[in-house]
Amino acid sequence: RMEQLRKSCDERRSRAEVALHNREMACTSLQTQLAAEYEYFEAFRLQASKEADLLREQLAYQRAREEHLQKRAQAQKQEIHRIEQLLRSQDERHSQAEARLQKRATRSAKQLAEERQKFDAFRIEASEDMARLQTSTGEEIDSLREQLANQRAHHGASDSSGIDWQFRDGDWHSFGADATKQVQSTYLDFLGGRDDTIDINYGGAARRVCFRTKTQTNLKTRTSRDIRVKLGHPENWTEPPERLLVQKSCVKHGVECKDLLRAAEALIESTSH
Repeated sequence: RMEQLRKSCDERRSRAEVALHNREMACTSLQTQLAAEYEYFEAFRLQASKEADLLREQLAYQRAREEHLQKRAQAQKQEIHRIEQLLRSQDERHSQAEARLQKRATRSAKQLAEERQKFDAFRIEASEDMARLQTSTGEEIDSLREQLANQRAHHGASDSSGIDWQFRDGDWHSFGADATKQVQSTYLDFLGGRDDTIDINYGGAARRVCFRTKTQTNLKTRTSRDIRVKLGHPENWTEPPERLLVQKSCVKHGVECKDLLRAAEALIESTSH
C-alpha cells in the first residue's frame, strides 16, 4: 500500500511538473507577446505623437496664413478706400478746374469782344484818318513817311532787341542771344567794309559764318547751312535788312497830332517801307 501511495504521489508530481512546465512555457509565450505588443504600442504611440505634432504645426501654419490673409485683405480694403478718396478728390479738383476754365473762357470771350470793339473803333478812326491823309498834299505824306522811317532806323541802330539771326535746318532756328550779338556786331563791320566771316561757338560746336554767301559751316563736320537776319519789321516791307541796319536818324521831329501819326503808321505798314 505504501508503495502504491508513493507511486501515485510520483505520478501526481510528474503531472504537476509537466503542468508547471506547460504553464511556464505559456507564461513565457505570453510575456513575449506582451513585450511585442508593448513595442508595437510604443511605436504606434511615437507615430501618433509625430502625426499629432505635424497636425499641430499644420494647424498653426493655417492659422498664421489665415491671419496674414486677413491682414492683407484689411490692407487692401484700406488701400481701396484711400484710392476711392483720392478719386473723389481728383474729381472735385477736376470739377473746380473745369469751373475755373469756364470762368476764364467767359472772361476771355468778354475781353475778346471788348478788344474787337476797340479794334473796330480804331479801324474806323484809322479809315477816317487815312481819308484825311489822302486829301493832304503829297509833300506832307512824304515828310511823315521820312520822319517815321528815320525814327524806326534810329531805334533799330540803338537797340538790337528786335534783331534775330537764324539758320535753316528744315525750319529756321535762332542762333541764341549771345551768338546773335557777336554775329550782329561783325555783320555791321562787314557792311562797313571789313571782314566777311566770323568764327563763333554756340550749340556746343565751332562754326564759321560767312556774310557774303550767307551761310554757316560747322568746322568739325563741314556741314553748311543757310542763314538770315530777322529785324521784326512787317513782312510787306521791301527794304532789304542790310539797308535797314545802316539807316541813321538825320532829323529831329515832333508830333503834335497823335491821331495823324497813328494813321500815317497804319498807312506805311499797309503799303511798303
